[in-house]
Amino acid sequence: MFVEPTRVNEIELQPVHSKGELVVDNWWQGAAAPQPKSLHRRYWLEIFALALPIAFGLIYQLLIAAPRYVSESEFMVRTLSGSDMGNLATLLTDQKVTRASDETYAATEYLTSRDAVDTLSTHDGLKQILASPQGDLFNRFPNFYSRDTREQLYRHFQNFVDLRVSAESGIANLRTVAFTPQDALALNKAMIANAEGFVNRLNTRIFNDALSVAERNVEEQKEKFAQIETRLTAYRNSENMLDPNKEVADSLSRVGALMTRLSKAESDVAQTTSLTPRAPQLASLNSEVDALRDQIAQERARMTGQKGSIAGKFAQFDHIMLDRMLASKQLESALAQYDKARQDLARQHFYLQTVVEPAAPDQAAQPRRLLNILAIAAVSLAAYSILRAMLKNVREHLS
Repeated sequence: MFVEPTRVNEIELQPVHSKGELVVDNWWQGAAAPQPKSLHRRYWLEIFALALPIAFGLIYQLLIAAPRYVSESEFMVRTLSGSDMGNLATLLTDQKVTRASDETYAATEYLTSRDAVDTLSTHDGLKQILASPQGDLFNRFPNFYSRDTREQLYRHFQNFVDLRVSAESGIANLRTVAFTPQDALALNKAMIANAEGFVNRLNTRIFNDALSVAERNVEEQKEKFAQIETRLTAYRNSENMLDPNKEVADSLSRVGALMTRLSKAESDVAQTTSLTPRAPQLASLNSEVDALRDQIAQERARMTGQKGSIAGKFAQFDHIMLDRMLASKQLESALAQYDKARQDLARQHFYLQTVVEPAAPDQAAQPRRLLNILAIAAVSLAAYSILRAMLKNVREHLS
Protein backbone atom coordinates (compact mmCIF):
# COMPACT_ATOMS: atom_id res chain seq x y z
CA MET A 1 0.00 0.00 0.00
CA PHE A 2 1.37 3.37 -0.99
CA VAL A 3 1.59 6.09 1.69
CA GLU A 4 1.74 9.69 0.57
CA PRO A 5 4.64 11.57 2.21
CA THR A 6 3.97 14.53 4.46
CA ARG A 7 4.10 17.84 2.74
CA VAL A 8 6.41 20.53 4.08
CA ASN A 9 4.83 23.90 3.61
CA GLU A 10 7.61 26.04 5.05
CA ILE A 11 11.32 25.50 5.68
CA GLU A 12 13.37 27.86 7.84
CA LEU A 13 16.99 28.16 6.92
CA GLN A 14 19.49 29.27 9.50
CA PRO A 15 23.13 30.05 8.84
CA VAL A 16 25.72 27.90 10.47
CA HIS A 17 28.91 29.53 11.66
CA SER A 18 31.43 26.79 10.99
CA LYS A 19 34.51 28.93 10.59
CA GLY A 20 35.67 26.81 7.64
CA GLU A 21 34.85 23.48 9.22
CA LEU A 22 32.28 20.87 8.24
CA VAL A 23 29.36 20.76 10.60
CA VAL A 24 27.05 17.79 10.77
CA ASP A 25 23.52 18.78 11.76
CA ASN A 26 21.66 15.75 12.96
CA TRP A 27 18.30 17.38 12.48
CA TRP A 28 16.49 14.10 12.38
CA GLN A 29 17.54 13.21 15.95
CA GLY A 30 15.69 16.11 17.57
CA ALA A 31 16.91 18.51 20.37
CA ALA A 32 18.72 17.05 23.38
CA ALA A 33 16.90 17.22 26.72
CA PRO A 34 18.30 19.96 29.12
CA GLN A 35 20.33 18.71 32.06
CA PRO A 36 18.65 19.46 35.45
CA LYS A 37 20.50 21.99 37.70
CA SER A 38 21.74 21.05 41.15
CA LEU A 39 19.75 22.11 44.20
CA HIS A 40 22.24 24.68 45.49
CA ARG A 41 22.43 26.33 42.06
CA ARG A 42 18.67 26.56 41.71
CA TYR A 43 18.03 27.96 45.22
CA TRP A 44 21.32 29.68 46.07
CA LEU A 45 19.65 33.01 46.78
CA GLU A 46 17.12 31.47 49.14
CA ILE A 47 19.88 29.58 50.91
CA PHE A 48 22.23 32.52 51.47
CA ALA A 49 19.63 35.25 52.05
CA LEU A 50 17.01 33.29 54.01
CA ALA A 51 18.03 29.86 55.24
CA LEU A 52 21.53 30.55 56.55
CA PRO A 53 20.79 33.80 58.48
CA ILE A 54 17.72 32.29 60.10
CA ALA A 55 19.60 29.07 60.90
CA PHE A 56 22.49 30.97 62.46
CA GLY A 57 20.05 33.15 64.39
CA LEU A 58 18.23 30.10 65.74
CA ILE A 59 21.49 28.44 66.77
CA TYR A 60 22.75 31.57 68.56
CA GLN A 61 19.49 32.50 70.25
CA LEU A 62 18.53 28.97 71.35
CA LEU A 63 21.90 27.34 72.00
CA ILE A 64 24.64 29.95 72.47
CA ALA A 65 23.21 33.19 73.92
CA ALA A 66 23.42 33.15 77.72
CA PRO A 67 20.65 34.66 79.85
CA ARG A 68 21.38 38.16 81.15
CA TYR A 69 19.80 39.71 84.25
CA VAL A 70 18.98 43.39 84.73
CA SER A 71 19.01 45.25 88.06
CA GLU A 72 17.37 48.68 88.06
CA SER A 73 17.59 51.67 90.42
CA GLU A 74 16.79 55.38 90.41
CA PHE A 75 18.54 58.28 92.11
CA MET A 76 18.84 62.05 92.06
CA VAL A 77 21.17 64.70 93.46
CA ARG A 78 19.62 67.22 95.83
CA THR A 79 20.96 70.41 97.33
CA LEU A 80 20.42 72.19 100.65
CA SER A 81 19.92 75.89 100.03
CA GLY A 82 19.41 78.60 102.62
CA SER A 83 19.79 82.29 103.31
CA ASP A 84 23.14 84.08 103.15
CA MET A 85 22.43 86.08 106.33
CA GLY A 86 24.54 86.04 109.43
CA ASN A 87 25.55 82.86 111.22
CA LEU A 88 22.78 82.96 113.83
CA ALA A 89 20.20 83.94 111.26
CA THR A 90 21.39 81.11 108.99
CA LEU A 91 20.93 78.59 111.76
CA LEU A 92 17.44 79.90 112.52
CA THR A 93 16.38 80.08 108.87
CA ASP A 94 14.56 77.08 107.41
CA GLN A 95 16.72 75.29 104.84
CA LYS A 96 15.11 74.37 101.53
CA VAL A 97 15.91 71.05 99.86
CA THR A 98 15.75 71.30 96.08
CA ARG A 99 16.96 69.10 93.24
CA ALA A 100 20.31 69.84 91.61
CA SER A 101 19.84 68.92 87.95
CA ASP A 102 23.32 69.99 86.87
CA GLU A 103 24.95 67.83 89.52
CA THR A 104 22.71 64.88 88.55
CA TYR A 105 23.90 65.13 84.94
CA ALA A 106 27.49 65.46 86.16
CA ALA A 107 27.13 62.30 88.27
CA THR A 108 25.65 60.32 85.37
CA GLU A 109 28.44 61.46 83.05
CA TYR A 110 30.97 60.33 85.63
CA LEU A 111 29.36 56.88 86.02
CA THR A 112 29.87 56.11 82.33
CA SER A 113 33.38 57.59 82.14
CA ARG A 114 36.72 55.82 81.98
CA ASP A 115 37.53 56.95 85.53
CA ALA A 116 34.42 55.19 86.83
CA VAL A 117 35.33 52.04 84.88
CA ASP A 118 38.82 52.11 86.42
CA THR A 119 37.31 52.47 89.90
CA LEU A 120 34.88 49.58 89.31
CA SER A 121 37.67 47.43 87.92
CA THR A 122 40.01 48.17 90.85
CA HIS A 123 37.63 48.05 93.82
CA ASP A 124 34.44 46.27 92.70
CA GLY A 125 35.58 43.38 90.49
CA LEU A 126 34.17 44.62 87.19
CA LYS A 127 36.35 42.28 85.13
CA GLN A 128 35.24 39.26 87.15
CA ILE A 129 31.60 40.22 86.59
CA LEU A 130 32.03 40.60 82.82
CA ALA A 131 34.13 37.41 82.61
CA SER A 132 31.60 35.28 84.46
CA PRO A 133 31.62 31.60 83.37
CA GLN A 134 27.83 31.81 82.96
CA GLY A 135 28.31 34.16 80.02
CA ASP A 136 28.53 33.11 76.40
CA LEU A 137 31.60 33.41 74.20
CA PHE A 138 30.27 36.49 72.39
CA ASN A 139 29.32 38.61 75.42
CA ARG A 140 32.04 37.72 77.91
CA PHE A 141 35.10 39.92 78.36
CA PRO A 142 37.59 39.31 77.01
CA ASN A 143 36.28 37.23 74.12
CA PHE A 144 37.69 35.92 70.87
CA TYR A 145 37.39 39.27 69.06
CA SER A 146 38.40 41.73 71.82
CA ARG A 147 41.64 42.13 73.74
CA ASP A 148 42.07 42.58 77.48
CA THR A 149 42.87 46.30 77.39
CA ARG A 150 41.56 49.34 79.25
CA GLU A 151 39.91 50.78 76.14
CA GLN A 152 38.25 47.49 75.19
CA LEU A 153 36.99 47.10 78.76
CA TYR A 154 35.49 50.60 78.64
CA ARG A 155 33.71 49.88 75.34
CA HIS A 156 32.47 46.47 76.51
CA PHE A 157 31.19 48.04 79.74
CA GLN A 158 28.89 50.37 77.78
CA ASN A 159 26.90 47.32 76.62
CA PHE A 160 26.15 46.33 80.22
CA VAL A 161 24.96 49.71 81.53
CA ASP A 162 22.02 51.89 80.56
CA LEU A 163 21.84 55.29 82.31
CA ARG A 164 19.25 57.93 81.49
CA VAL A 165 18.12 61.16 83.16
CA SER A 166 14.57 62.44 82.99
CA ALA A 167 14.54 66.08 81.89
CA GLU A 168 11.23 66.67 83.69
CA SER A 169 11.88 65.11 87.10
CA GLY A 170 15.68 65.15 87.16
CA ILE A 171 15.72 61.49 88.27
CA ALA A 172 18.41 59.22 86.84
CA ASN A 173 17.46 55.66 85.90
CA LEU A 174 20.31 53.14 86.16
CA ARG A 175 20.05 49.64 84.63
CA THR A 176 22.95 47.21 85.00
CA VAL A 177 23.26 43.91 83.11
CA ALA A 178 25.14 40.80 84.22
CA PHE A 179 25.10 37.05 83.68
CA THR A 180 23.84 36.32 87.23
CA PRO A 181 21.30 38.16 89.42
CA GLN A 182 23.90 38.65 92.17
CA ASP A 183 26.39 40.25 89.79
CA ALA A 184 23.75 42.59 88.36
CA LEU A 185 22.80 43.70 91.88
CA ALA A 186 26.43 44.09 92.97
CA LEU A 187 27.28 46.18 89.91
CA ASN A 188 24.29 48.46 90.46
CA LYS A 189 25.14 49.00 94.13
CA ALA A 190 28.78 49.69 93.28
CA MET A 191 27.80 52.33 90.74
CA ILE A 192 25.41 54.01 93.20
CA ALA A 193 28.22 54.08 95.80
CA ASN A 194 30.61 55.57 93.22
CA ALA A 195 28.05 58.25 92.32
CA GLU A 196 27.67 59.15 96.00
CA GLY A 197 31.45 59.34 96.38
CA PHE A 198 31.61 61.64 93.34
CA VAL A 199 28.98 63.96 94.86
CA ASN A 200 30.87 64.03 98.16
CA ARG A 201 34.10 64.89 96.36
CA LEU A 202 32.22 67.61 94.49
CA ASN A 203 31.08 69.05 97.82
CA THR A 204 34.58 68.94 99.27
CA ARG A 205 36.14 70.49 96.18
CA ILE A 206 33.66 73.36 96.01
CA PHE A 207 33.86 74.34 99.67
CA ASN A 208 37.58 73.68 99.99
CA ASP A 209 38.06 76.18 97.20
CA ALA A 210 35.77 78.64 99.00
CA LEU A 211 37.67 78.07 102.26
CA SER A 212 41.01 78.64 100.52
CA VAL A 213 39.78 81.90 99.04
CA ALA A 214 38.47 83.00 102.45
CA GLU A 215 41.79 82.12 104.11
CA ARG A 216 43.75 84.12 101.56
CA ASN A 217 41.39 87.06 102.03
CA VAL A 218 41.84 86.94 105.81
CA GLU A 219 45.64 86.88 105.49
CA GLU A 220 45.57 89.81 103.07
CA GLN A 221 43.36 91.87 105.38
CA LYS A 222 45.53 91.02 108.38
CA GLU A 223 48.64 92.15 106.52
CA LYS A 224 46.91 95.36 105.45
CA PHE A 225 45.76 96.09 109.01
CA ALA A 226 49.27 95.42 110.33
CA GLN A 227 50.75 97.89 107.84
CA ILE A 228 48.31 100.58 109.00
CA GLU A 229 49.18 99.86 112.64
CA THR A 230 52.86 100.28 111.74
CA ARG A 231 52.08 103.66 110.17
CA LEU A 232 50.15 104.72 113.27
CA THR A 233 52.99 103.70 115.58
CA ALA A 234 55.52 105.61 113.47
CA TYR A 235 53.28 108.68 113.54
CA ARG A 236 52.94 108.59 117.32
CA ASN A 237 56.68 108.18 117.77
CA SER A 238 57.49 111.02 115.39
CA GLU A 239 54.90 113.44 116.86
CA ASN A 240 55.25 112.32 120.49
CA MET A 241 51.47 112.14 120.66
CA LEU A 242 49.23 109.15 121.19
CA ASP A 243 45.95 110.72 120.09
CA PRO A 244 45.44 114.33 118.92
CA ASN A 245 41.79 114.13 119.90
CA LYS A 246 42.69 113.37 123.51
CA GLU A 247 45.37 116.07 123.41
CA VAL A 248 42.81 118.60 122.23
CA ALA A 249 40.35 117.49 124.86
CA ASP A 250 42.99 117.86 127.56
CA SER A 251 43.99 121.29 126.23
CA LEU A 252 40.40 122.45 126.15
CA SER A 253 39.94 121.20 129.68
CA ARG A 254 42.99 123.12 130.83
CA VAL A 255 41.90 126.26 128.97
CA GLY A 256 38.52 126.00 130.61
CA ALA A 257 40.06 125.71 134.05
CA LEU A 258 42.38 128.65 133.31
CA MET A 259 39.45 130.73 132.07
CA THR A 260 37.61 130.01 135.28
CA ARG A 261 40.61 131.05 137.34
CA LEU A 262 41.13 134.14 135.14
CA SER A 263 37.55 135.18 135.58
CA LYS A 264 37.86 134.86 139.36
CA ALA A 265 41.20 136.72 139.37
CA GLU A 266 39.80 139.56 137.28
CA SER A 267 36.81 139.75 139.59
CA ASP A 268 39.14 140.00 142.59
CA VAL A 269 41.17 142.73 140.87
CA ALA A 270 38.05 144.73 140.05
CA GLN A 271 36.68 144.39 143.59
CA THR A 272 39.98 145.31 145.21
CA THR A 273 40.47 148.32 142.91
CA SER A 274 37.00 149.64 143.72
CA LEU A 275 37.40 149.24 147.46
CA THR A 276 41.08 149.95 148.09
CA PRO A 277 42.85 151.28 145.02
CA ARG A 278 46.14 151.46 146.85
CA ALA A 279 46.00 148.00 148.38
CA PRO A 280 49.38 146.16 148.27
CA GLN A 281 47.78 142.86 147.12
CA LEU A 282 46.55 144.54 143.96
CA ALA A 283 49.91 144.08 142.29
CA SER A 284 49.96 140.37 142.98
CA LEU A 285 46.41 140.04 141.70
CA ASN A 286 47.36 141.80 138.46
CA SER A 287 50.39 139.53 138.12
CA GLU A 288 48.15 136.48 138.55
CA VAL A 289 45.76 137.78 135.90
CA ASP A 290 48.63 138.35 133.46
CA ALA A 291 50.02 134.88 134.14
CA LEU A 292 46.66 133.26 133.55
CA ARG A 293 46.24 135.14 130.31
CA ASP A 294 49.70 134.01 129.17
CA GLN A 295 48.87 130.39 129.98
CA ILE A 296 45.59 130.60 128.10
CA ALA A 297 47.36 132.10 125.10
CA GLN A 298 49.99 129.35 125.19
CA GLU A 299 47.34 126.64 125.31
CA ARG A 300 45.49 128.20 122.41
CA ALA A 301 48.69 128.56 120.45
CA ARG A 302 49.50 124.92 121.19
CA MET A 303 46.21 123.88 119.68
CA THR A 304 46.22 126.22 116.69
CA GLY A 305 48.36 128.82 115.11
CA GLN A 306 51.85 127.29 115.43
CA LYS A 307 53.85 125.08 113.12
CA GLY A 308 53.78 122.17 115.55
CA SER A 309 50.21 122.78 116.72
CA ILE A 310 47.77 119.97 117.34
CA ALA A 311 45.48 121.21 114.57
CA GLY A 312 48.27 120.73 112.03
CA LYS A 313 48.63 117.11 113.07
CA PHE A 314 44.95 116.24 112.71
CA ALA A 315 44.94 115.72 108.90
CA GLN A 316 47.56 112.97 108.84
CA PHE A 317 46.18 111.36 111.99
CA ASP A 318 42.62 111.36 110.68
CA HIS A 319 43.78 109.81 107.38
CA ILE A 320 45.57 107.04 109.24
CA MET A 321 42.62 106.43 111.55
CA LEU A 322 40.21 106.31 108.59
CA ASP A 323 42.41 103.70 106.88
CA ARG A 324 42.56 101.80 110.16
CA MET A 325 38.78 101.80 110.53
CA LEU A 326 38.24 100.58 106.94
CA ALA A 327 40.89 97.88 107.34
CA SER A 328 39.27 96.78 110.58
CA LYS A 329 35.87 96.49 108.87
CA GLN A 330 37.37 94.55 105.94
CA LEU A 331 39.19 92.21 108.33
CA GLU A 332 35.97 91.64 110.26
CA SER A 333 34.12 90.85 107.02
CA ALA A 334 36.90 88.46 105.89
CA LEU A 335 36.77 86.64 109.23
CA ALA A 336 32.98 86.32 108.92
CA GLN A 337 33.32 84.86 105.39
CA TYR A 338 35.98 82.45 106.61
CA ASP A 339 33.74 81.30 109.46
CA LYS A 340 30.84 80.80 107.03
CA ALA A 341 33.08 78.81 104.66
CA ARG A 342 34.07 76.54 107.54
CA GLN A 343 30.42 75.99 108.44
CA ASP A 344 29.54 75.26 104.80
CA LEU A 345 32.37 72.74 104.61
CA ALA A 346 31.06 70.96 107.71
CA ARG A 347 27.51 70.87 106.27
CA GLN A 348 26.90 68.79 103.12
CA HIS A 349 25.17 70.92 100.49
CA PHE A 350 24.88 68.31 97.73
CA TYR A 351 23.87 64.76 98.49
CA LEU A 352 22.70 61.77 96.50
CA GLN A 353 19.25 60.42 97.30
CA THR A 354 18.28 56.94 96.12
CA VAL A 355 14.68 57.00 94.89
CA VAL A 356 14.44 53.28 93.99
CA GLU A 357 16.81 50.84 95.68
CA PRO A 358 18.45 48.21 93.43
CA ALA A 359 17.21 44.65 93.78
CA ALA A 360 18.33 41.23 92.57
CA PRO A 361 16.24 40.16 89.53
CA ASP A 362 14.56 36.76 89.66
CA GLN A 363 14.10 36.39 85.89
CA ALA A 364 16.38 36.97 82.93
CA ALA A 365 15.43 40.03 80.89
CA GLN A 366 17.78 39.36 77.99
CA PRO A 367 18.00 38.03 75.36
CA ARG A 368 14.45 38.22 74.05
CA ARG A 369 14.81 35.09 72.00
CA LEU A 370 11.47 34.97 70.16
CA LEU A 371 11.57 38.69 69.35
CA ASN A 372 15.16 38.42 68.12
CA ILE A 373 14.36 35.39 65.95
CA LEU A 374 11.38 37.19 64.40
CA ALA A 375 13.54 40.25 63.78
CA ILE A 376 16.23 38.12 62.06
CA ALA A 377 13.58 36.45 59.91
CA ALA A 378 12.06 39.80 58.96
CA VAL A 379 15.42 41.31 58.02
CA SER A 380 16.40 38.20 56.06
CA LEU A 381 13.09 38.21 54.17
CA ALA A 382 13.48 41.88 53.34
CA ALA A 383 17.04 41.33 52.14
CA TYR A 384 15.94 38.34 50.05
CA SER A 385 13.14 40.34 48.42
CA ILE A 386 15.48 43.20 47.57
CA LEU A 387 18.17 40.91 46.12
CA ARG A 388 15.65 38.92 44.13
CA ALA A 389 14.19 42.06 42.59
CA MET A 390 17.66 43.34 41.74
CA LEU A 391 18.68 40.05 40.04
CA LYS A 392 15.44 39.99 38.06
CA ASN A 393 16.08 43.51 36.77
CA VAL A 394 19.63 42.59 35.82
CA ARG A 395 18.52 39.51 33.88
CA GLU A 396 15.81 41.43 32.03
CA HIS A 397 18.36 44.10 31.15
CA LEU A 398 20.82 41.54 29.78
CA SER A 399 18.27 39.51 27.78
